[in-house]
Amino acid sequence: MRFDQTAAPGGYAVKLFATGTNNAGDPFTRYAQAAFEVGYRALYVWDTDPEIAYQVEGLLEANGWRVDRWRLREIPSTDLSVYHLLVVGPDTSAYGVFSASDIAGLLLQYPLSVLGLGQGGSAFFEQAGLATGWSQSWLSSDPAVDVVDPAARYWSEPYTITPFERRVQLYAERLEEIGVYVPKPSSSLTLIGRETGDQAHYPVLREVHGERSFILWGYSRGPNTMTDDGRALLVNLSHSLR
Repeated sequence: MRFDQTAAPGGYAVKLFATGTNNAGDPFTRYAQAAFEVGYRALYVWDTDPEIAYQVEGLLEANGWRVDRWRLREIPSTDLSVYHLLVVGPDTSAYGVFSASDIAGLLLQYPLSVLGLGQGGSAFFEQAGLATGWSQSWLSSDPAVDVVDPAARYWSEPYTITPFERRVQLYAERLEEIGVYVPKPSSSLTLIGRETGDQAHYPVLREVHGERSFILWGYSRGPNTMTDDGRALLVNLSHSLR
């Protein structure tokens, strides 16, 4: 017996029955029930740094995602229709230039929500024509953020993150950080985390473009160097894109 594959995530129950005749010639009916679950699937795209890809895969798979890691050059032969989330690795660009503009165009043909990490995410957002792309950003080194709206779901679902005086430490030490310049937010932007030393630059924010959502995580280091709150926030952001 074979069940047709489904891509829709969630829990499923299958009820079965069979009829026949036993060895004594008597008719019978048998019933059975089974259950299975289809998880949310994420595609992590990387280019030069497999270690960060492994780290993000491990964090997301421990928190309800099924993750596939594909290198940029493998994307043209990949079935992108089975995924619910695209994660763009930080190593897919250098200073605003995405490593493969043709592949970025291919990825943008699919209606996937996107979590963009560091320089790669910023350059990908630039290719997508977003207001949160590289040309609207600067490089800084802030490992913490000021929480814009503590009541927003990004700070409580599925993990509750408690800011100290509205501040959350995402990394243990200073690192390269990309902050998007937003002097006055438009209706398409949701500001999540602001630089602690600047009132107009945001390393963590969401942009809605058409029917798609894009979240920038403006840091190029992986989960192994994050604080517990940093890892929790990254997971929360991924869940908000389901």
